[in-house]
This record gives sequence, structure tokens and C-alpha cells, in this order.
Amino acid sequence: MGYQLRKAVILVLSAISALFLIQYHVVFHPRVDANYLRARNRSVTFFSKYNLVLEPITNNFTPNGNRFFLVESSGRSILTRREICTIESVAAHHPEHSVYVLLTTDLLRRTSTAQHLLDIYPNIRFRFLEFETFIVNSPLRHLWDSGQIQQSWYMISHVSDIVRFLILYKFGGIYLDLDQLLVRPLPDVPNFIGKESRFVGVGVMRFRVKHPILGKFVDKLGTSFQGQEWNANGPALATSVLEDHCTSFEDNVCEDISIFPASAFYPIHWTNWKRYFAPEETDTVLEELTSDTFSIHLWGKQSSDQPLGGRNAYATLAEKHCPVTFSEVKHQFKMS
Repeated sequence: MGYQLRKAVILVLSAISALFLIQYHVVFHPRVDANYLRARNRSVTFFSKYNLVLEPITNNFTPNGNRFFLVESSGRSILTRREICTIESVAAHHPEHSVYVLLTTDLLRRTSTAQHLLDIYPNIRFRFLEFETFIVNSPLRHLWDSGQIQQSWYMISHVSDIVRFLILYKFGGIYLDLDQLLVRPLPDVPNFIGKESRFVGVGVMRFRVKHPILGKFVDKLGTSFQGQEWNANGPALATSVLEDHCTSFEDNVCEDISIFPASAFYPIHWTNWKRYFAPEETDTVLEELTSDTFSIHLWGKQSSDQPLGGRNAYATLAEKHCPVTFSEVKHQFKMS
């Protein structure tokens, strides 16, 4: 009798926990409408002096390892100042590379800062990525047809994960998150990725077209896509694949792939993201950036609402590495 009672209590508690998780998801992770990702007829009737109508990214790119891809996957038609700063830092440090900024909308608000970048940096190209068309012409079509992407709890993030792996697999090149900031040119090696901590990060990576490890990333997405886990389809997936693929994953190389330490692209752990914006931490953070640091990751999921104002490490780096953007919004940093 005691056993049956304990079993009943466990079942009741499990049911309560499940209900709590569902309620938590509904309140804190409301589902995003996926209609903006669907194929649609484009119209130039919206074109005005306030908007750029973006050309669609084409499928006829020739393989090119010197092409950057940055992705805005939420359907927004306006980029934040931090995102524009990131784009400028890439274009400035790599003037010989084409910098493709892919948006899941065909309109980009023609802000003065964005227009100024286009005038100064001829290597920047804004393009429209029509996601439905893109994915149905890929090995991951079944994730769309089955509704797994549309029903994801973290759809915007997971769309970004899918695009970063597929775009490099199809075209080759360099992928960079929009919440990174380049502080020096990236290393001139053909295939690389970097560690965050115990996970491999996917915020900065470079691979030649159809590299075998990219094929494994895409295959793993196709068989193990998890719509209810934020991190599962990016760093966790890449880490799992590399651990299975590499004979000595702890080393800084895996076959022809260079694996950089956390100091290269993620010098401040995500749990300490506030240090980038804390005035009292400015000098300490800047001293921690070594000659092995190529970019900083601002951990946008945590820091996106952080005000720009004040003297801090990020403002100091932005002034140096995205000077055009910084000069246009300098009053918001309130630098002394």
C-alpha cells in the first residue's frame, strides 16, 4: 500500500511540474509568429526614401572562403546600433572581404548610420534571406514541413542556428554573430571554430564549402533538432559532433580544423557579461584582452537591454573599432 501511495504522489508531482513548465513557457517564452519566414511575393510599393528594398541572396555564389555572413533572424527591418557597430568592425578590419548581412525581411530601414556605412564601406552588402525558400532547398526541409521550426520555443535563435550551418555548408566562408565585435582581423586559417568554456561556440567560425564537419552539423540538426532547448541546436550540437569526430578534442586542432581557446572570441564568460558595461571594470577588462583575442562576445541574450551610456570597456572598444557608428551615436555613450 505504501508503494502505491508513493507512486501516486510521484505521478501527481510530475503532472504538477509539467503544468508549471507549460505555464512558464507560455508566460516567459511566448511563441513567435512564423509567418515572416514564409515565402511571399515581394513588392517595391513599400520602397521610399526611408527604406531599402533588399535583393535576395542567390544560390549562384561561387565558393569563396573570404566572404563574411552575419544574420538577423527575427524579421526586424531596423538594426540596432550595436549590430551596426559589429558590421562596421568586420568591414573595417577586412576591407578585402565581402560582408553579407542577411535579414529575414526584404526591407531595411534607411537610418543615417546604416546609410553612412554603405557610403564608406563598399564591401558591405545587405541581402534578403527568404527563409522558407532557403530551407526547403536544403537537407533540412523536413524540419520546416513538419512544423518543428515554427513550433520551436526559441524560434528566432533556432532559425539563426540553422542558417549559420547551412549558409557555410552551401557557400563556405566566415560566420559571425551580430553581438560580436572584432578587435583585430580574424586569423588567416581555412577552417576554425572557438571554445566558449566547456562548449564550443558557434558565434565565430570559418569553413570551406561543404566541409565534412559542416555536413555532420547539418545531419545532426536534421536528426536531433530540439525546439524546447535554447542551446541545443548551436553550441551543444557542435560540441557533441566534434567530440565524436575528433580523436583528441582537448587539443587545439582536429584534423584540418583549428579550435581556438575561449580567449580568442569569448574572453569574458557569459555569466560575467556585465563587466563589458561596468565603468569600474573598464581598465581590468581591457587588460584581459590579449594578443590572442580577435573579438569579444557581448552575450546579446543577456545584454541586449543594457544601456550604451557611460565610459566602459565596450564603449572604449566601439570608439576604436566602429568609429563611424560611434561618432553618430557618441552622445549616447556619454564618454568623458
